[in-house]
Amino acid sequence: QAASAVNSAYGDKEILTSYCGFREPLSHFSGEWQHGWIWKEYNCHPEMIIGGDGLSRYRKHSRYYVARLDQVQALNAFGYTDIHAIGLPIIYMQRPRVERLKGSLLILPTHSLPERNEGWTGEDYHRYLADHVGAFRRVGICLSGPCVAKGYWKALYPLATDVYTGASEQDRNSLMRLAILFSRYEYVTTNDFGSHV
Repeated sequence: QAASAVNSAYGDKEILTSYCGFREPLSHFSGEWQHGWIWKEYNCHPEMIIGGDGLSRYRKHSRYYVARLDQVQALNAFGYTDIHAIGLPIIYMQRPRVERLKGSLLILPTHSLPERNEGWTGEDYHRYLADHVGAFRRVGICLSGPCVAKGYWKALYPLATDVYTGASEQDRNSLMRLAILFSRYEYVTTNDFGSHV
């Protein structure tokens, strides 16, 4: 079996180790695990589903773990042969024991990648949210590391009482941090569908 170029990210090995009750952390698992939620309309291209290094076409017979059966069917139609619908890594975590803040809103804008330059300011999203955030007692913003580094979404900062840095592929605590945020805030809003959700 050809090895996948990306077989661990966002702490998925640690989550799997804990879920299975192993004493020692897994050093490796066979396959590439889809990391974030992808809507059904992305089933039009394999890389939109897998979301790894963009080279899965050279590894059509490698093992992939995806969230849903419709993704298995789509990838099979593209010639991929070893696809398993097991859900996303975050669902295998123990639910965080945190108190949900009544009347709270988490703003979760779409994220950039280090090699991209979208130039987002957040002004349009700010105009939309400004009419709604007054209904909430606490407002947080969760931004990706690349967005913070590039200064994206600065127009949203005045709306928030808390600003968080979200997931990083190399950070094994990423999904735990997001699970805590999703459990802590009563409502979440985003300006786009994507793997940041």
